[in-house]
Amino acid sequence: MTASDPKPAPSRSIIQCPLCGFKVTERLPAGKAPSTADCVACGKAMQARGCCVFCDFGSVRCRAASCSL
Repeated sequence: MTASDPKPAPSRSIIQCPLCGFKVTERLPAGKAPSTADCVACGKAMQARGCCVFCDFGSVRCRAASCSL
């Protein structure tokens, strides 16, 4: 890979629970990302207000063409 080559898109995102702050690394899906996810630490259901849980709570946004964020 040379300096002029584009970097590949990240394939993982760190999702952080808004209630307890627990972080988990998840693979970005190829298709539509989920709009809800349960925190494995506190059990709270994370409901996306926008496109999906990756866009609202993740370190990397989803790759969906329909995402408007």
